[in-house]
Parts: sequence; structure tokens; C-alpha cells
Amino acid sequence: MILRVKRKNKPKGSAVLASLGVTVILGIGVASYLLLLAHQKTMLARSDAWCTALANAEGGIEEAMGQVNVQFGTNLYYNSAKANWGFAGGVYGPRKGTLTRGSYPAIIIPNTPTPTIISTGYSTVPVSGDVIQRTVAVTANTAFAWNS
Repeated sequence: MILRVKRKNKPKGSAVLASLGVTVILGIGVASYLLLLAHQKTMLARSDAWCTALANAEGGIEEAMGQVNVQFGTNLYYNSAKANWGFAGGVYGPRKGTLTRGSYPAIIIPNTPTPTIISTGYSTVPVSGDVIQRTVAVTANTAFAWNS
């Protein structure tokens, strides 16, 4: 007498399929995290360039204020500004300066009674090569350094 035992066919490869699914899910998570880090690096570099451009514009304002205050406490800067910055089109300048991480042009507009200074700072984003610019305008005021 021959006995035949029937076995149920168990699905094969379910462990492989489950591990493949887990691997795909983990791969998507790691790829998303890497994209987030890359985007964060780009935004950090852009923010740094934005702040640097503002500092460069402030450098132009500082140089122009030094020219305006050539005779401290007075508004007699015209001759000095014309000699050092040039006068064309109703403005003194533009005076261009180059700094370590960018540049600026600055102009002095001789308003009455006090001048207006406009400076634009430029900086380059290292990651993308984009040029960021920030413009600052200041209206100077003739005032005493110490009020009694």
C-alpha cells in the first residue's frame, strides 16, 4: 500500500517581497532626507549672500558718510566730493568699491539742506552663482555730535 501525503503549497518568496518593500520605503525616506539637506544648503548659502550684500551696501554708505563729514558738523562737502568722487548728472559718484565677498557702487545726491546717499551691495551665491543685490538709501542730517 502506497500512501500519498498531500502537502499544501506554501507561498514562497514572501519574506523576500516583504524585505524588498521595507527597503523601498527606507530608500524613499533616505532620498527625501538627502534632498532636504541639499535644499537647506542652497538656502543657507543664499541667506549668507543676502546678508553679505547688505554689509557691502553699508560699506558704500560708510565711505560716502566719510566724504560728507569731511568737515564735521557742517554741510561743506561739495568741493571735496567733486574732487574725490566726480560730479556728473547732478550726483557725486558713482564710487565703486570692491570687498572680499562682493562690491558696491555708491552715489551722493546733493539735496538741500542735507545729502542723500544711495549704495547697492552685490554678493554672489557660491552654490548657484546667482548675484544678490541690496540697495540702501540714507538721508544725512547735519547735527551736533553732543547736544547740551
